[in-house]
Amino acid sequence: MRVRSAFFCMFLIVVMLGGCSDGGQPKAGARQSAEPATNIILLIGDGMGPEVIGLAKDYAQALEKRELWMEKVLSDGHLALVRSTATGKLAADSAAAATALATGVQVDNMSVSVTPEGKPLTTILEMARVQSKSTGLVTTTRLTHATPACFAAHTADRDSEAEIAKQLASSDIDVMMGGGLTWWIPAGKPVAEYARFGNEAGVDYKSSRTDELNLLTKAISAGYRLATNRDELLAANRTGKLLGLFASSHLPYALDRQPNDAANVPSLAEMTEVALSILSKNQKGFFLMVEGGRIDHAAHNNDVASLIADMLDFDEAVGVAYTFAEKHPNTALFITADHATGAPSLSARYDEKAGDTVYPDDSAMRKISRQDASFERIMTTLAVRPSAAALRELVAKHTGIKLSDEDAAFIMKAEPVSPFHVIRPKYRQFGYPTLALGRVLGVEYGTAWATAEHYATPVLLIGYGPRSNLAHGYLENTDVFKIMKTAGAL
Repeated sequence: MRVRSAFFCMFLIVVMLGGCSDGGQPKAGARQSAEPATNIILLIGDGMGPEVIGLAKDYAQALEKRELWMEKVLSDGHLALVRSTATGKLAADSAAAATALATGVQVDNMSVSVTPEGKPLTTILEMARVQSKSTGLVTTTRLTHATPACFAAHTADRDSEAEIAKQLASSDIDVMMGGGLTWWIPAGKPVAEYARFGNEAGVDYKSSRTDELNLLTKAISAGYRLATNRDELLAANRTGKLLGLFASSHLPYALDRQPNDAANVPSLAEMTEVALSILSKNQKGFFLMVEGGRIDHAAHNNDVASLIADMLDFDEAVGVAYTFAEKHPNTALFITADHATGAPSLSARYDEKAGDTVYPDDSAMRKISRQDASFERIMTTLAVRPSAAALRELVAKHTGIKLSDEDAAFIMKAEPVSPFHVIRPKYRQFGYPTLALGRVLGVEYGTAWATAEHYATPVLLIGYGPRSNLAHGYLENTDVFKIMKTAGAL
């Protein structure tokens, strides 16, 4: 009986990963074409390990009685596992991982599409531009952050964001949308002089540059229309080039924008829809990269409510891209992650008081749904009046959970909760209380976190459209570039 069960499980794995072998037939519902794709859309859930998809699935099913868009793409497309590594390392940072996806070459962690010798590596976006295709980058992080940067910039250090912004401003990419406006304006200048978004998006910030460059002026001179909030984006003429900068740093977490977005920031789905409407006017096709970047940040913070909210925000963008690909059969759609972060899981635990093992159920999801502010927002508010009493008040207000005196003291103690939760010194003031809050609320939420960092586990690659059957098997992250290049004949 055990032999039969093991055989059956192995059969299921082979079917799931194989999708379609070189000599077999495509799965039912998966549209295949011998012709290359005219358009390529790559969606990256930063830090989106398989567990994150599972959490979003459980949440959507339990509370919203629906399936994810990603499930629909999976039903019609193909699936592979992807190993996320960097040169000499079994776990990658976002820069090395995104470089592998963008160029097909493994590099050192922290490197943005350059070799260890500093030689620029040609990216899939740059290849598309050589073929006169339109190009686009959309993200919920700063545009100068590691993942979007790796598709259009080249530097040995991902933290060289002033240089990355300079390169983006000269890149001639048709559509760029995200955050990070502070890297585009002259030193000392207030963001409010240039932007029309709200406080939640950092309108009270100042420039991050140390020089007098005004990259917004340069971009406008190069033909870009500038949008700095949701209203401006949705009202924008959907032709020509567009630069959208909707926050001083990263866009606010999706959880902090619900239900009424006072910051006037577009969702990832809205940005994706506008980008597609502009890029699709080019008869020669386009390449578009869309990143749900704050999934990673929520996972670093061990903040499951923010993680799920940003994952669902990303999934809505998947829905926009999938709907477009259905209507345009010459479009190849790929969904993946650069790496996995946090290792979250719904987990059973033994309850001493109950004298039994407690297994998470839909009630855990209902508790998570009551949280209406990110840990980042809670801790930023706490910094104004740091005390255990203020912490208990904020947590009760934003989660409905009453902390015990013992738990409040544990959080305020601000120490690592495990050896895998030791973080960089510059993040510790807020980071350690944040991670402790995740540990305490995890008991209520039925959620365990193994780490605050990236970890080595395979991520998913989902393919749909022309030549998407190439997405099968157990791949290296560099193979994703090769698959896109083959799918689009770049």
